[in-house]
Amino acid sequence: MMVEGCDRENLTFPSGLVCYAADGTYIPPQPGMADIIVLHPCYPNPFNSTTTIQYELMEPAFISIRIYDTLGRDVGILADDVFAAGEHSVGWNCADCASGVYFITMSGAGVHLTRKAILLR
Repeated sequence: MMVEGCDRENLTFPSGLVCYAADGTYIPPQPGMADIIVLHPCYPNPFNSTTTIQYELMEPAFISIRIYDTLGRDVGILADDVFAAGEHSVGWNCADCASGVYFITMSGAGVHLTRKAILLR
């Protein structure tokens, strides 16, 4: 998925995101270009069992949101569907998870975004 006048190598992503193209190439932030998808920091963070993950889509896209622990194990799938353009949110209840660092990954529109979440008990 492309934004008119932009190519994947020149997309901007908000500060704090780690962004990769579908082929695994790192996409560095570039000022002045439009975002296709935005993954906001989860709130609250650090959190105790429940947090909310908000994201925005500039156009409809298939989105997958997954949670991984620090060992790379898949902890859960929060979204795996086509979503309309606009703002969206999904809650993550990890009452059975151990305290620690988790990675929220969002894939869609040809990019992969990652945010860090800290679970404190």
